[in-house]
Amino acid sequence: APTKQRAEQAIERLSDNLRCSRIVPGNDLVEARIAVFSSEVLRGMLAERALVKAWPQIAALPTLPLQKIYQRPWFAVTGRHLSVDEMGACIADTNPAGIAALIRTVPATVEEGRAFAGLNVNMGHCLRAGTKLQANRQSLRAALAEALFQRLQAPAEEVAKN
Repeated sequence: APTKQRAEQAIERLSDNLRCSRIVPGNDLVEARIAVFSSEVLRGMLAERALVKAWPQIAALPTLPLQKIYQRPWFAVTGRHLSVDEMGACIADTNPAGIAALIRTVPATVEEGRAFAGLNVNMGHCLRAGTKLQANRQSLRAALAEALFQRLQAPAEEVAKN
């Protein structure tokens, strides 16, 4: 979505009551289960699902050089802190294979932890100087998945040489 308002409208349409066949059946004491995600995490989950269908395109993405400044139009609609989106775009440019490895893992597993560990150097290089990253795995995974999705779907224009 090109604007925050249209993004929120799309999230609202997706956020209707849904049935999930993977939820463990309840008993007489359990009438319903509710799963709630922030729009930022939901955006990342949707990006991950779209990326599963794009593995050949992801594998063909070249590694780009580190830029001094990362600005993308999509930053305005994510709802995340600007520094997180900048870091995500930077890692999607400089290590797309690392993000691909991350999203191929099952969340909250040892394998996911290893994939995050493989991105630590990139996070250090891609965070704005003086920025302290405070995020849980789910939010960080969502930001990185969306950044890789955006790189595939809306690549940045050639950045002026710094």
